[in-house]
Amino acid sequence: MRNGHVPASVWPRTGTFGGQASSAPVAAAVAARARALGLTYVVADVPRSIAVAMPRQPEPDGAGALRARLAKTVLAALVKVGEAGLRGALGAAVRASLLDGLSPFEVKVLTASRPRALRLVTARADMLIDSDDVPHIVEVNTTIPAMQGYSDIALRAWTETILERTLGVSAAKAVQLADELLARHGSNADDLLDGLVSAYALDGGAVARPAIALVHR
Repeated sequence: MRNGHVPASVWPRTGTFGGQASSAPVAAAVAARARALGLTYVVADVPRSIAVAMPRQPEPDGAGALRARLAKTVLAALVKVGEAGLRGALGAAVRASLLDGLSPFEVKVLTASRPRALRLVTARADMLIDSDDVPHIVEVNTTIPAMQGYSDIALRAWTETILERTLGVSAAKAVQLADELLARHGSNADDLLDGLVSAYALDGGAVARPAIALVHR
């Protein structure tokens, strides 16, 4: 899975927004565009904006691939540990701790459908990058597919805003250019869709092109 970093290929070449003073209006414009595209969540029927981190410099285009390999390695290990724990190979206490906090229905589904339940359709590894550009995983999550839509929106909002402000093009032209640039970068939502279709087929689904709706709100 791709991450939400801004690759060098979509970074503006002019360096216009390197200073703190000039970055403030850009950040406000990015936030407004992200909200318009749907980067929100709802509390008591009131939409709230989700913050978008403003990168201060481009990352190498290979950074995402390196972090993806790290995430896959850690996730594969966690799946093996989880499977061993659920079948009791690590002791009754470990199995009980894995099931603690789940509802009776969730426990029934998990224990009845293992190992099928351990087939991950989507997973996310949250990382912090230290000053030496070394990634450190702080959390692994396999339950929130909304993040694929959110990250695509954040990157699109940032790219469209930078293109509009650095090239002086219209909003419509910025959208067109962003389409071309981001097509090369790829989409997390597309990766999620591929995972859902693959899981559907592995579970015996016979429809060649199943209808799947991705709802990120």
